[in-house]
Amino acid sequence: SLKDDLYIHRVAIDKKFQKKGFGTKLLNRIINETKKTNILSITLQVPKENLGVQCFYKTLGFKKIGINDRWFVFKRNIR
Repeated sequence: SLKDDLYIHRVAIDKKFQKKGFGTKLLNRIINETKKTNILSITLQVPKENLGVQCFYKTLGFKKIGINDRWFVFKRNIR
């Protein structure tokens, strides 16, 4: 159900800080903090054309579960 899912609308890292581990640290912190709650999963959307970000989320355990308009929907189960 929706109350069991954390939805991340947008994550942005300034270009000068990209590929330096800040995004990984941020997402890992979100994942670890979520594990302390009753939330069962994290869902987010990624632009279809942004292959780099899709690969990034896959390395963090997110799986592609759907498509809508311009976006792929990714989800990671916490429990």
